[in-house]
Amino acid sequence: MTEDLRDKYIGQIYDAAAALYEADMPELSEEKFALFETVGNRLEYEHDYFERRRFLTVYGCAVMLGNGGDAAPASCIRQEEGAAVRNEKGTGNGTDLEGKSRINYERTKKYADKLVCIIASVCDEECWALPAHVNRKADPDWRITVDLFASETAQALAELYAGLKTVLPEELRSRMRAEIMRRVLGPFAAKQPYTWWEQSDMNWNAVCNGSIGMAALDLLDDELELQERLVRRVRENLGFFLDGFADDGACLEGIGYFTYGFYYYMGFMDLLARKAGQSAALRELLNEGTADGIAYPIKDRLLGSILPEKCRKIAEFQQKCYFSSGLSLSFSDGSMHEKYRIGLTCRLAGLYDTVEIPDISCAAGFDADPCYRFLMTSRDLSWSREYLSCNDDDKAGVRMSAGNPAAEKKAAIVGDPPDSMGKRTAAGEDALDFIGEEMAAGDGRKTESLPVYFLPSAQWAVCRGASGGGFAVKGGHNAEPHNHNDIGSFIYVLGDRPLLTDLGAGEYTAQYFKDETRYGYIVCSSLGHSVPVINGHGQQAGREFACGEFVCETRQENCGVRLSFAGAYGDDTLKSLVRELHYDPTAECLRVEDRFESEGCLIEENLVTQGDVRIIGDEILIRSAAVEDSSGTAVKHRERQEETESATEIDYACRIKSESGFPGIRIVEESFMDHAGMPQTVKRIVWKVTDETRKGRVTCSFTVSRE
Repeated sequence: MTEDLRDKYIGQIYDAAAALYEADMPELSEEKFALFETVGNRLEYEHDYFERRRFLTVYGCAVMLGNGGDAAPASCIRQEEGAAVRNEKGTGNGTDLEGKSRINYERTKKYADKLVCIIASVCDEECWALPAHVNRKADPDWRITVDLFASETAQALAELYAGLKTVLPEELRSRMRAEIMRRVLGPFAAKQPYTWWEQSDMNWNAVCNGSIGMAALDLLDDELELQERLVRRVRENLGFFLDGFADDGACLEGIGYFTYGFYYYMGFMDLLARKAGQSAALRELLNEGTADGIAYPIKDRLLGSILPEKCRKIAEFQQKCYFSSGLSLSFSDGSMHEKYRIGLTCRLAGLYDTVEIPDISCAAGFDADPCYRFLMTSRDLSWSREYLSCNDDDKAGVRMSAGNPAAEKKAAIVGDPPDSMGKRTAAGEDALDFIGEEMAAGDGRKTESLPVYFLPSAQWAVCRGASGGGFAVKGGHNAEPHNHNDIGSFIYVLGDRPLLTDLGAGEYTAQYFKDETRYGYIVCSSLGHSVPVINGHGQQAGREFACGEFVCETRQENCGVRLSFAGAYGDDTLKSLVRELHYDPTAECLRVEDRFESEGCLIEENLVTQGDVRIIGDEILIRSAAVEDSSGTAVKHRERQEETESATEIDYACRIKSESGFPGIRIVEESFMDHAGMPQTVKRIVWKVTDETRKGRVTCSFTVSRE
């Protein structure tokens, strides 16, 4: 984390404010709202809705910055900090600072006038929820629906209500309060449980409950009984959200949903701890003292004491999802181009000595979030500021677990090796014949000599390669949140180019979230993942379709994984399927061996790529194609150079060889819409292992090596 990155982020906000100043917010129309109900389209209405939230976030944060709060949590803006900004001419720097102060004042006043109009317009909206989250036919009160975005809107307005007391007209503030109470806090308080998400174990819980809790903390200082009741309820509900994380801290919804849900969880817990420092009533809600032997920095001691120990594991999850080149794991509805949030990452790194900050190039800028969530922008600013202002003792010397050595100083990139770990295994005690020593269960850290992460509860293994890419494989089951039928699926990356890929999330439509149609989408079907096809069919959806044994092992410079997943197919003719993967991170060579036992069935291998594919003799050549991010912008591919700031563009390629050749090989092209609604093409490389006439055991081995 550097000051330059933070300054750039602030500059992006001010640039956006200048660019949007003469523009009008789009109006929300009934015609676009109805598109979801008639054809299942979400993007048309949501584009206008989120553009309106962009205006709110841009001008809300710009005014808070100009008003001296640096978009800090509203209830915690230090008055002396604001005074310092408003009186720059008293710092001894003379007329230059006086002029800058005047310019800042005039700009902030202009933007505040714009913000007043924006907030009034948001208060005028017929419904704060999205069309996909309401049922107008069945619910006559659909306009008052507390969903993700109604909750987020309430949180944003409540923070502005509390943080801009002297800026916003009192009449507008009264209306803001009334709308937050009418649309969100009131309905939630009146019904318990409010609806299915209140005690769910996924991101809806954290976002809705966290937003409601923060809104109550910012809005209800004059209604302490109601504030305490809501805060207590929210805090209890958030325990169910944590239950949705695996014991190793993994978020099965993917890295993007980790960021989304955990940001709102930490936003609420952080604000609660800060407010409790000022309120005896709120302090009584908390279990004060030091949690599990950890001595947190003084300013974080109360927050640290109320966070369950599982939060440390969850906080460490993010760093395990990035390859050194900056690509991220795209399992489930994820993305290989996910950007992490500097605010959340800094907050977690300030609390836990085991949290690493990924490469700064992977950090999200202001425009990275197409939904323009106010909380994320606000805390990106305030939490990064706090992290940078901490002294070295706070950053490294104070946050130590009992018996743990002094924390290493945080690196600016993913990949600095931490302490060594021992045995890691999710199931079984037998060693892989071709690998050797097992890795210890439960911790999920890297070994001293290998850039390997193993998440035994989630059944994920990740190994980084010499070029900045690497290899990853997953087990799990086929009823995970945002599920894909992808047991046994693996990723092979060279540099920052995925050559054997996981497509991640498709376009969200009504049909995408219906069980009867979801797996017709190639991105969700096992046909869109590098797993075998049995009798022409992929895996089935459901909790009973699961991985059995999942073992991760290392020896010297190699990583090995063994998993069994015949049960994922629900086909009685397939008796056994064991996949062994052996990855050499130095040579970046991956060997895959699939062992089948059947009573006679058609078995085909199926590899998935978006690269350029050629069949050359008895080999398959995959060359990386231009990859686009979710906005449709081409992503430049570069190989990192050690000890230099220069970078060289690399055209990566791999060769696939099989000991038994590729009988009946064919390349099947499939079209799909990615998460941003952009058309994409994927190629399935399919060949026959055996047919229905052969019973018993058969093995297919192939090697993927760097060209």
